[in-house]
Amino acid sequence: MFRSLLTPLTARFAAPQSPSVSEPEIVEETPEDFELDARIDGMRSALEEVKTVELDNVRRKLEVSDPSARCTHGDE
Repeated sequence: MFRSLLTPLTARFAAPQSPSVSEPEIVEETPEDFELDARIDGMRSALEEVKTVELDNVRRKLEVSDPSARCTHGDE
């Protein structure tokens, strides 16, 4: 009795079906694709430079505006 209940389940899980493996299609990169990739890479580099410059400017402003960060040479 239990065998007839479990048979559909064992048939479903007994042999997992693997997807057919086919060779990946080789896609040639066009000059336009290369140019787009180069532009994207250039924009990313420029953005990182902007972030670095802005961070440096913020650090400089904090150093100037924070009186506790100033170094006193014991002249007081």
